[in-house]
Amino acid sequence: HPENPPRSGGGGRGGAALGGGSPQTRPPRPLPPPPPPPDPPPPPTHKPMAGRSWGSNPNDEEDDPLAGMNTDQLLDHRQQALKEQDLGLDMILSSVQRQKEIAGQIGEETDTHIQLLGQLDSKVDDSSYRVKAATSHVADVEEASSTKKYWIAIGILAALFVVIILLAIYLP
Repeated sequence: HPENPPRSGGGGRGGAALGGGSPQTRPPRPLPPPPPPPDPPPPPTHKPMAGRSWGSNPNDEEDDPLAGMNTDQLLDHRQQALKEQDLGLDMILSSVQRQKEIAGQIGEETDTHIQLLGQLDSKVDDSSYRVKAATSHVADVEEASSTKKYWIAIGILAALFVVIILLAIYLP
């Protein structure tokens, strides 16, 4: 279909279109309204062949709706049956065409979603890398600021404080 963009040829999770670039995304197009239903076909002009049993003769005039018709009437009957078939086929054709349009739109939406998922995957990978780096940095800061060093410093200062107090008491 000439209106549909070419689909990406790569397999997997979106092919080359899913790299770090920013492919153009377009908003989804709304579905067109469905076509109005066609007029119902006229009722058949022939009588159904009810009541016929397996053993009956199909040439009996009372059971055969075509019996007693001349050639022109038979031709008219056949043309009416063909018109009814044409109406039914036209309804089927319009239904198939509508399904084809919907399938094309679904394909376009799928392509757009594949591109968006590829971009999301790339961003999630970037975010995951950043979270790992930040976690590593936090671990380094935590290791550098362990409380053991602080306790040693507090102990040294406390000892110096005691020495200063003792010197102040014994050295007037």
